[in-house]
Amino acid sequence: MNLIEDPSWGLAVLEAAPNTMLVVDGKGRVVFANEQAQRTFGRPRSALVGTPFGDVLAVASRSAFRDGLKHLLGTPATGEPPASFEVMGLGKRGEPLPLELSMGKMVSGDERLAIVVLFDLTGENQAKAALAASLAQAREFGERLEAILEFAPAFIIGIDLSGGINFINRTLAQYSKQDVIGSSWLLYFPPERQVLMEEKLAAAYATGATQFFETSTAGPDGRPLWFDSYIAPIREHGTLAGAVLVSQEVTERKRAQEEVRASRHMGLLGTLAAGVAHEINTPIQFVGDSLQFLRDSGTDLLTLIERLQHLRRAAVEGGPLPDLIAAATEAEVDADLPYIREAMPAAFDRCVDGLSRVSTIVRSLKDFAHPSEKGMTPTDLNRAIQSALTIATNEYKYVATLRLELGDLPPVTCNHNDVSQAVLNIVVNAAHAIGDTVKGTDQTGVITVRTTVEGAEVVIAISDTGGGIPENIRSKVFDPFFTTKEVGRGTGQGLAIARATVKEGHGGDITFESEVGKGTTFFIRLPIGGRIAD
Repeated sequence: MNLIEDPSWGLAVLEAAPNTMLVVDGKGRVVFANEQAQRTFGRPRSALVGTPFGDVLAVASRSAFRDGLKHLLGTPATGEPPASFEVMGLGKRGEPLPLELSMGKMVSGDERLAIVVLFDLTGENQAKAALAASLAQAREFGERLEAILEFAPAFIIGIDLSGGINFINRTLAQYSKQDVIGSSWLLYFPPERQVLMEEKLAAAYATGATQFFETSTAGPDGRPLWFDSYIAPIREHGTLAGAVLVSQEVTERKRAQEEVRASRHMGLLGTLAAGVAHEINTPIQFVGDSLQFLRDSGTDLLTLIERLQHLRRAAVEGGPLPDLIAAATEAEVDADLPYIREAMPAAFDRCVDGLSRVSTIVRSLKDFAHPSEKGMTPTDLNRAIQSALTIATNEYKYVATLRLELGDLPPVTCNHNDVSQAVLNIVVNAAHAIGDTVKGTDQTGVITVRTTVEGAEVVIAISDTGGGIPENIRSKVFDPFFTTKEVGRGTGQGLAIARATVKEGHGGDITFESEVGKGTTFFIRLPIGGRIAD
């Protein structure tokens, strides 16, 4: 079914799609604006249609739009990939609106038009947005609707109540519309994502609200393509008729996030390397001192044994014994047998303990840097936390005492590496907070790490006795690059990455409670069964 055959279905799709959509002509004038455009810019449709689109953009963004429009409509091929870039829009009162602008070209007779799709980068409108157009405008642009959607820089899929696809604006290269129409909407996504997607569809039907999720599908070359997806119910004359799925490809952003996360992980390892080396040096010193003692004692014992052998041979052969007895006695005195008998076992114990300590540190560092498992797997979360704390010892041991209150946890399906790094980031921040509080005194603070089970979740609580977080900056704690530390001591990435790891990667949550002058507690909540298998 296409929009020309049944324009009312196309209108329903536009009514439910949660994005701002406009059509502009070659001079940049708005010839169509949907209901969401009215909400986004705080202007009625009549004030948008017929006016230059640049009027709702900040002055600094207008040239970028004009250049993009000129480039798009100046190319001969209607299949030119849509351009995407960030612009600053203007709200009803002139307030700035950070937007991502994407354009696609459509041709109607001799007229070249551009479809402009805007994504609200503030995140406040994405979950609430719904495309809409009046019936009169649908008739006016009825012949253009399918072309508009075909070149929209997102996949728009209509789903009926049985889960079949009854509309799609375009497909990936390996599929055709003819094959896709009528098939199940879940057919094109990995099995491990389908449970989540069905849950989101059910939630959209039950609540009437747009639902967001992240998913992937195989591209033409077999490599995964990642999408930010929004699904919302479609109602016709007040009756539920199906749903619309709008998926925006974010593969490059996803890869960039993974690269940032990996670089942060290795950067954190570099920061901790000196502390780990210091931690290893102490037990190595124990082992070295003990081996030096054992070597000297062994030399003395070998000398004594040699003298006793001479004495034995002389006694057997009937030779003079007094001189040999004196030499053996002297060797026994030099060896200090009572001391060796008392100290040698302890020296061996120190060697064993020291090497065990080194082994523990190295194993913890290896677990953190190169975890044996990848992706989401059942994990001994307490062991992962202990490994992270072991390699962070040098960060906190001079300013705080560590208290572990690890509960009896079931295996938690999670990414071992990501959770370890999130814990490590928070513990390092706790050590810095305490360090700032006790600086210049002989006092130390306390860092407490506690794990518990609450229903279907595990909770990791990390408390410190630092100075607490001031009220005026609490809303910024998880913002990327926000930091109150001096240059060279922090990048402001740690808590932002921890939050992304917990919320986006694991479907969990991370919150905190803080009291100025008393300290802060961060709570990491993870679903025991995991949200999505990676």
